[in-house]
Amino acid sequence: RDCALTYYALDDREGAKGFIKLGPRASAAQLTGPESSKGGKHAFRITHPQCGSRELLALSRGAADQWVRAINAHCEAAKAAGSRQSFMLKRGGVTKNSWQQRWCSFVASSAQLSYYSDPTESAPRGVIELATCTVSATTRDKKACFELLSRDGANAKTQRRIFACDTMVERDMWVAALQSAHGRAPSTSSEPASEPIAPPAPGDIEAIAEA
Repeated sequence: RDCALTYYALDDREGAKGFIKLGPRASAAQLTGPESSKGGKHAFRITHPQCGSRELLALSRGAADQWVRAINAHCEAAKAAGSRQSFMLKRGGVTKNSWQQRWCSFVASSAQLSYYSDPTESAPRGVIELATCTVSATTRDKKACFELLSRDGANAKTQRRIFACDTMVERDMWVAALQSAHGRAPSTSSEPASEPIAPPAPGDIEAIAEA
Protein backbone atom coordinates (compact mmCIF):
# COMPACT_ATOMS: atom_id res chain seq x y z
CA ARG A 1 0.00 0.00 0.00
CA ASP A 2 0.90 3.65 -0.21
CA CYS A 3 2.96 4.83 2.71
CA ALA A 4 1.25 7.46 4.82
CA LEU A 5 1.72 9.42 8.00
CA THR A 6 -1.18 8.37 10.23
CA TYR A 7 -2.37 10.56 13.08
CA TYR A 8 -4.49 9.82 16.16
CA ALA A 9 -6.31 11.66 18.91
CA LEU A 10 -4.19 12.07 22.05
CA ASP A 11 -6.65 10.05 24.13
CA ASP A 12 -7.30 7.34 21.53
CA ARG A 13 -4.38 5.50 19.92
CA GLU A 14 -6.60 2.71 18.60
CA GLY A 15 -8.60 4.43 15.86
CA ALA A 16 -6.76 6.66 13.40
CA LYS A 17 -8.20 10.13 12.86
CA GLY A 18 -6.68 10.47 9.40
CA PHE A 19 -3.66 10.02 7.21
CA ILE A 20 -1.36 12.03 4.93
CA LYS A 21 0.04 10.30 1.84
CA LEU A 22 3.83 10.20 1.49
CA GLY A 23 6.03 8.34 -0.99
CA PRO A 24 8.64 9.32 -3.60
CA ARG A 25 6.70 12.39 -4.79
CA ALA A 26 6.01 13.99 -1.40
CA SER A 27 8.09 16.51 0.53
CA ALA A 28 7.97 18.48 3.77
CA ALA A 29 9.11 21.97 4.74
CA GLN A 30 8.82 24.32 7.69
CA LEU A 31 6.69 27.38 7.07
CA THR A 32 8.26 30.83 7.14
CA GLY A 33 6.99 34.31 7.81
CA PRO A 34 3.70 34.99 9.62
CA GLU A 35 2.47 31.42 9.02
CA SER A 36 5.45 29.82 10.75
CA SER A 37 4.09 30.22 14.30
CA LYS A 38 0.51 29.68 15.39
CA GLY A 39 -0.47 29.89 19.05
CA GLY A 40 3.12 29.37 20.14
CA LYS A 41 3.43 26.23 18.02
CA HIS A 42 5.56 25.81 14.91
CA ALA A 43 4.04 24.86 11.57
CA PHE A 44 5.31 22.66 8.78
CA ARG A 45 3.68 21.49 5.57
CA ILE A 46 3.63 18.14 3.77
CA THR A 47 3.04 18.49 0.03
CA HIS A 48 2.13 15.84 -2.52
CA PRO A 49 1.56 16.82 -6.19
CA GLN A 50 -1.58 14.70 -6.48
CA CYS A 51 -2.84 14.58 -2.89
CA GLY A 52 -2.43 18.26 -2.06
CA SER A 53 -0.85 19.70 1.08
CA ARG A 54 -1.51 19.49 4.80
CA GLU A 55 -0.18 21.66 7.60
CA LEU A 56 0.76 20.37 11.03
CA LEU A 57 1.89 22.06 14.24
CA ALA A 58 4.80 21.00 16.44
CA LEU A 59 5.30 22.12 20.03
CA SER A 60 8.80 23.41 19.26
CA ARG A 61 10.83 24.51 16.24
CA GLY A 62 13.22 21.65 16.94
CA ALA A 63 10.40 19.11 16.83
CA ALA A 64 9.13 20.58 13.56
CA ASP A 65 12.64 20.32 12.11
CA GLN A 66 12.90 16.67 13.20
CA TRP A 67 9.62 15.84 11.49
CA VAL A 68 10.60 17.61 8.28
CA ARG A 69 13.96 15.84 8.16
CA ALA A 70 12.42 12.43 8.89
CA ILE A 71 9.67 12.80 6.28
CA ASN A 72 12.03 14.04 3.58
CA ALA A 73 14.53 11.27 4.34
CA HIS A 74 11.73 8.73 4.05
CA CYS A 75 10.51 10.11 0.72
CA GLU A 76 14.02 10.31 -0.73
CA ALA A 77 14.72 6.73 0.36
CA ALA A 78 11.51 5.55 -1.34
CA LYS A 79 12.53 7.35 -4.53
CA ALA A 80 16.07 5.95 -4.44
CA ALA A 81 14.73 2.41 -3.89
CA GLY A 82 12.74 2.65 -7.12
CA SER A 83 9.25 3.26 -5.72
CA ARG A 84 6.89 4.93 -8.19
CA GLN A 85 3.52 6.67 -8.13
CA SER A 86 1.37 8.05 -10.95
CA PHE A 87 -2.01 7.95 -12.62
CA MET A 88 -2.42 5.20 -15.20
CA LEU A 89 -5.26 3.59 -17.09
CA LYS A 90 -6.18 0.05 -16.06
CA ARG A 91 -8.03 -2.22 -18.41
CA GLY A 92 -11.00 -3.83 -16.73
CA GLY A 93 -14.53 -2.95 -15.72
CA VAL A 94 -17.65 -5.04 -16.23
CA THR A 95 -16.75 -5.93 -19.82
CA LYS A 96 -13.05 -6.33 -19.01
CA ASN A 97 -12.31 -4.17 -22.05
CA SER A 98 -12.87 -0.63 -20.78
CA TRP A 99 -10.12 1.68 -19.53
CA GLN A 100 -10.41 3.14 -16.03
CA GLN A 101 -8.13 5.76 -14.53
CA ARG A 102 -6.34 4.53 -11.42
CA TRP A 103 -3.79 6.02 -9.05
CA CYS A 104 -1.01 3.43 -8.93
CA SER A 105 1.65 3.08 -6.28
CA PHE A 106 4.62 0.73 -6.25
CA VAL A 107 6.46 0.51 -2.91
CA ALA A 108 9.78 -1.18 -3.64
CA SER A 109 10.25 -2.67 -0.18
CA SER A 110 6.86 -4.42 -0.25
CA ALA A 111 7.14 -5.81 -3.82
CA GLN A 112 3.49 -4.83 -4.37
CA LEU A 113 1.62 -2.65 -6.85
CA SER A 114 -1.49 -1.07 -5.34
CA TYR A 115 -4.10 0.85 -7.30
CA TYR A 116 -6.76 3.30 -6.14
CA SER A 117 -9.66 5.19 -7.69
CA ASP A 118 -8.21 8.38 -6.23
CA PRO A 119 -4.81 9.20 -4.65
CA THR A 120 -6.51 10.36 -1.43
CA GLU A 121 -8.15 6.97 -0.79
CA SER A 122 -6.83 5.12 2.25
CA ALA A 123 -7.63 1.58 1.05
CA PRO A 124 -6.60 0.31 -2.40
CA ARG A 125 -9.07 -1.22 -4.85
CA GLY A 126 -6.52 -3.91 -5.54
CA VAL A 127 -3.04 -5.12 -4.61
CA ILE A 128 -0.84 -7.12 -6.99
CA GLU A 129 1.93 -9.30 -5.56
CA LEU A 130 4.84 -8.72 -7.91
CA ALA A 131 7.15 -11.46 -6.62
CA THR A 132 5.23 -14.05 -8.67
CA CYS A 133 4.35 -11.82 -11.65
CA THR A 134 6.02 -11.44 -15.00
CA VAL A 135 6.06 -7.91 -16.42
CA SER A 136 6.32 -7.05 -20.10
CA ALA A 137 5.80 -4.02 -22.32
CA THR A 138 3.01 -4.13 -24.88
CA THR A 139 0.55 -1.94 -26.78
CA ARG A 140 -3.24 -2.01 -26.69
CA ASP A 141 -5.62 0.41 -28.40
CA LYS A 142 -2.56 2.40 -29.55
CA LYS A 143 -1.57 2.98 -25.91
CA ALA A 144 1.83 2.50 -24.25
CA CYS A 145 1.02 -0.43 -21.99
CA PHE A 146 2.54 -3.09 -19.82
CA GLU A 147 0.94 -6.31 -18.67
CA LEU A 148 1.31 -8.32 -15.49
CA LEU A 149 0.83 -12.09 -15.68
CA SER A 150 0.37 -14.03 -12.45
CA ARG A 151 -0.85 -17.43 -11.36
CA ASP A 152 -1.96 -18.44 -7.86
CA GLY A 153 -1.00 -22.08 -7.46
CA ALA A 154 0.17 -24.66 -9.99
CA ASN A 155 -3.29 -25.37 -11.42
CA ALA A 156 -4.71 -21.85 -11.24
CA LYS A 157 -5.70 -19.87 -14.29
CA THR A 158 -3.24 -17.22 -15.42
CA GLN A 159 -4.45 -13.73 -14.56
CA ARG A 160 -3.58 -10.83 -16.87
CA ARG A 161 -3.70 -7.18 -15.81
CA ILE A 162 -2.96 -4.39 -18.29
CA PHE A 163 -2.01 -0.80 -17.47
CA ALA A 164 -1.51 2.10 -19.89
CA CYS A 165 0.86 5.04 -19.37
CA ASP A 166 0.84 8.48 -20.98
CA THR A 167 4.11 7.90 -22.85
CA MET A 168 6.39 5.03 -23.81
CA VAL A 169 9.17 6.56 -21.71
CA GLU A 170 6.97 6.44 -18.61
CA ARG A 171 5.87 2.91 -19.53
CA ASP A 172 9.47 1.74 -19.77
CA MET A 173 10.27 3.28 -16.38
CA TRP A 174 7.35 1.45 -14.79
CA VAL A 175 8.37 -1.84 -16.43
CA ALA A 176 11.95 -1.51 -15.15
CA ALA A 177 10.77 -0.73 -11.62
CA LEU A 178 8.25 -3.58 -11.48
CA GLN A 179 10.63 -6.12 -13.04
CA SER A 180 13.07 -5.43 -10.20
CA ALA A 181 10.47 -6.84 -7.78
CA HIS A 182 9.92 -10.11 -9.67
CA GLY A 183 11.03 -13.08 -7.58
CA ARG A 184 11.78 -10.88 -4.58
CA ALA A 185 9.95 -11.50 -1.32
CA PRO A 186 8.57 -8.47 0.53
CA SER A 187 11.17 -6.91 2.80
CA THR A 188 11.03 -7.58 6.54
CA SER A 189 13.85 -5.19 7.37
CA SER A 190 13.38 -1.74 8.89
CA GLU A 191 13.71 0.14 5.60
CA PRO A 192 12.55 3.75 5.55
CA ALA A 193 10.08 2.97 2.76
CA SER A 194 8.06 0.63 4.98
CA GLU A 195 8.67 1.78 8.53
CA PRO A 196 6.34 4.28 10.21
CA ILE A 197 7.91 7.60 11.15
CA ALA A 198 8.01 8.04 14.92
CA PRO A 199 7.33 11.49 16.39
CA PRO A 200 10.04 13.14 18.51
CA ALA A 201 7.75 12.61 21.51
CA PRO A 202 4.10 11.57 21.95
CA GLY A 203 1.75 14.47 21.35
CA ASP A 204 4.38 16.72 19.79
CA ILE A 205 2.40 17.49 16.65
CA GLU A 206 -1.20 18.12 15.72
CA ALA A 207 -2.95 18.28 12.35
CA ILE A 208 -4.54 21.56 11.35
CA ALA A 209 -8.16 21.00 10.42
CA GLU A 210 -8.91 21.33 6.72
CA ALA A 211 -11.37 23.98 5.61
